[in-house]
Amino acid sequence: MMELQTESESSLSKLRIQMEEEKVQYESTMNTKLQNMKEQHDVALQDLETKIKEQTKHEATLEKEYQEKIKKVQSTQKQTLSILRDQYESDKVKFEEEVMEQQQMKCNALKLQMEEMVKENETKLLQEYERKMEEYKEQIVKEEEERHQTSAKG
Repeated sequence: MMELQTESESSLSKLRIQMEEEKVQYESTMNTKLQNMKEQHDVALQDLETKIKEQTKHEATLEKEYQEKIKKVQSTQKQTLSILRDQYESDKVKFEEEVMEQQQMKCNALKLQMEEMVKENETKLLQEYERKMEEYKEQIVKEEEERHQTSAKG
């Protein structure tokens, strides 16, 4: 009787250890995946920063070209100056909007992808936990039945 109880406790202990090892391994895998997603997100953010720097350079170039055109035109045509200013502002706004929209779409897509992966990982982890708990319960019931049968015979 004591041997059976010790054996049962040993089995339960082994099962707990195994479940803990599997949990640690799964968490490690999930952490690695989340780290990879974070790195992808960081790369996307760096890409956005690079685009913004390029945009700033482009704006500086446009500003310089714009000022040169103004100097040439100011002496003779005030109307042309107004047209060029309007065109510059319009182009600048359109360019900024396009770049920001593209980057926002990329960030949103990455965010959705990360959220989806987290949800999937949580669901998988929960399902795995529930399955392990069910196996654990079945093991306990089986051992209880065996103990009961053994005590009934003895």
